[in-house]
Amino acid sequence: MESEKNFFKKKIESLGAENEKLLSKLAKNPKDVTDYEREIEELKQQNAAVLSELKRSQDVASNFDQLLKLNRKRLEEEIERNNELRKIFTKTHTMSAFDYQKIINSLTQSLADREEELKQIKHLNRELLNRVSELERA
Repeated sequence: MESEKNFFKKKIESLGAENEKLLSKLAKNPKDVTDYEREIEELKQQNAAVLSELKRSQDVASNFDQLLKLNRKRLEEEIERNNELRKIFTKTHTMSAFDYQKIINSLTQSLADREEELKQIKHLNRELLNRVSELERA
Protein backbone atom coordinates (compact mmCIF):
# COMPACT_ATOMS: atom_id res chain seq x y z
CA MET A 1 0.00 0.00 0.00
CA GLU A 2 2.80 2.38 0.92
CA SER A 3 4.63 1.53 -2.31
CA GLU A 4 1.50 2.34 -4.36
CA LYS A 5 1.15 5.58 -2.49
CA ASN A 6 4.78 6.50 -3.28
CA PHE A 7 4.33 5.45 -6.92
CA PHE A 8 1.30 7.71 -7.38
CA LYS A 9 2.99 10.53 -5.47
CA LYS A 10 5.98 10.38 -7.85
CA LYS A 11 3.66 10.13 -10.83
CA ILE A 12 1.77 13.26 -9.69
CA GLU A 13 5.05 15.10 -9.17
CA SER A 14 6.32 14.15 -12.63
CA LEU A 15 3.03 15.14 -14.28
CA GLY A 16 3.07 18.41 -12.34
CA ALA A 17 6.62 19.09 -13.52
CA GLU A 18 5.68 18.28 -17.11
CA ASN A 19 2.66 20.57 -16.81
CA GLU A 20 4.87 23.35 -15.48
CA LYS A 21 7.27 22.89 -18.41
CA LEU A 22 4.39 23.15 -20.90
CA LEU A 23 2.99 26.22 -19.17
CA SER A 24 6.38 27.91 -19.06
CA LYS A 25 6.89 27.03 -22.72
CA LEU A 26 3.58 28.71 -23.56
CA ALA A 27 4.46 31.69 -21.41
CA LYS A 28 7.78 32.04 -23.23
CA ASN A 29 6.09 31.73 -26.63
CA PRO A 30 2.62 33.28 -26.46
CA LYS A 31 2.73 33.57 -30.24
CA ASP A 32 1.64 29.92 -30.49
CA VAL A 33 -1.48 30.68 -28.47
CA THR A 34 -2.37 33.74 -30.56
CA ASP A 35 -1.77 31.78 -33.77
CA TYR A 36 -4.25 29.15 -32.64
CA GLU A 37 -6.74 31.81 -31.60
CA ARG A 38 -6.37 33.52 -34.98
CA GLU A 39 -6.85 30.20 -36.79
CA ILE A 40 -9.95 29.50 -34.72
CA GLU A 41 -11.32 32.96 -35.52
CA GLU A 42 -10.61 32.49 -39.23
CA LEU A 43 -12.38 29.13 -39.17
CA LYS A 44 -15.37 30.72 -37.43
CA GLN A 45 -15.50 33.42 -40.11
CA GLN A 46 -15.27 30.85 -42.88
CA ASN A 47 -18.04 28.85 -41.23
CA ALA A 48 -20.24 31.95 -41.04
CA ALA A 49 -19.56 32.71 -44.72
CA VAL A 50 -20.43 29.15 -45.74
CA LEU A 51 -23.64 29.27 -43.71
CA SER A 52 -24.53 32.58 -45.32
CA GLU A 53 -23.86 31.16 -48.78
CA LEU A 54 -25.98 28.11 -47.91
CA LYS A 55 -28.87 30.39 -46.93
CA ARG A 56 -28.58 32.35 -50.19
CA SER A 57 -28.44 29.12 -52.19
CA GLN A 58 -31.54 27.84 -50.39
CA ASP A 59 -33.31 31.11 -51.21
CA VAL A 60 -32.38 30.80 -54.89
CA ALA A 61 -33.54 27.17 -54.90
CA SER A 62 -36.80 28.25 -53.30
CA ASN A 63 -37.24 30.94 -55.96
CA PHE A 64 -36.66 28.38 -58.70
CA ASP A 65 -39.14 26.02 -57.06
CA GLN A 66 -41.79 28.77 -56.98
CA LEU A 67 -41.05 29.66 -60.58
CA LEU A 68 -41.36 26.01 -61.57
CA LYS A 69 -44.77 25.74 -59.87
CA LEU A 70 -45.90 28.96 -61.54
CA ASN A 71 -44.74 27.71 -64.95
CA ARG A 72 -46.53 24.39 -64.46
CA LYS A 73 -49.72 26.24 -63.61
CA ARG A 74 -49.34 28.46 -66.68
CA LEU A 75 -48.68 25.43 -68.85
CA GLU A 76 -51.85 23.77 -67.61
CA GLU A 77 -53.80 26.98 -68.32
CA GLU A 78 -52.28 27.21 -71.78
CA ILE A 79 -53.16 23.59 -72.51
CA GLU A 80 -56.72 24.32 -71.46
CA ARG A 81 -56.86 27.41 -73.72
CA ASN A 82 -55.41 25.43 -76.61
CA ASN A 83 -58.05 22.75 -76.13
CA GLU A 84 -60.73 25.45 -76.26
CA LEU A 85 -59.19 26.82 -79.45
CA ARG A 86 -59.10 23.34 -80.96
CA LYS A 87 -62.80 22.93 -80.21
CA ILE A 88 -63.54 26.25 -81.89
CA PHE A 89 -61.50 25.36 -84.98
CA THR A 90 -63.06 21.93 -85.33
CA LYS A 91 -66.63 23.21 -85.34
CA THR A 92 -68.40 22.39 -88.59
CA HIS A 93 -70.17 25.72 -88.88
CA THR A 94 -68.52 28.91 -89.99
CA MET A 95 -66.80 30.95 -87.35
CA SER A 96 -68.42 34.09 -86.08
CA ALA A 97 -66.73 37.34 -85.13
CA PHE A 98 -67.13 36.32 -81.48
CA ASP A 99 -65.19 33.09 -82.13
CA TYR A 100 -62.38 35.03 -83.79
CA GLN A 101 -62.30 37.51 -80.91
CA LYS A 102 -62.09 34.62 -78.45
CA ILE A 103 -59.12 33.17 -80.36
CA ILE A 104 -57.40 36.57 -80.50
CA ASN A 105 -57.90 37.13 -76.76
CA SER A 106 -56.57 33.68 -75.92
CA LEU A 107 -53.48 34.13 -78.10
CA THR A 108 -52.85 37.59 -76.66
CA GLN A 109 -53.04 36.20 -73.14
CA SER A 110 -50.62 33.41 -74.08
CA LEU A 111 -48.15 35.95 -75.45
CA ALA A 112 -48.44 38.11 -72.33
CA ASP A 113 -47.83 35.06 -70.13
CA ARG A 114 -44.78 34.09 -72.18
CA GLU A 115 -43.34 37.60 -71.95
CA GLU A 116 -43.78 37.67 -68.17
CA GLU A 117 -42.20 34.24 -67.87
CA LEU A 118 -39.21 35.36 -69.97
CA LYS A 119 -38.78 38.48 -67.80
CA GLN A 120 -38.69 36.35 -64.66
CA ILE A 121 -36.23 33.88 -66.16
CA LYS A 122 -33.96 36.72 -67.34
CA HIS A 123 -34.07 38.27 -63.86
CA LEU A 124 -33.15 34.97 -62.19
CA ASN A 125 -30.38 34.37 -64.72
CA ARG A 126 -28.94 37.83 -63.96
CA GLU A 127 -29.03 37.07 -60.23
CA LEU A 128 -27.26 33.77 -60.77
CA LEU A 129 -24.67 35.35 -63.04
CA ASN A 130 -23.97 38.04 -60.44
CA ARG A 131 -23.67 35.42 -57.71
CA VAL A 132 -21.30 33.30 -59.80
CA SER A 133 -19.20 36.40 -60.50
CA GLU A 134 -19.08 37.17 -56.76
CA LEU A 135 -17.99 33.63 -55.97
CA GLU A 136 -15.31 33.68 -58.66
CA ARG A 137 -13.90 36.92 -57.23
CA ALA A 138 -13.84 35.49 -53.69
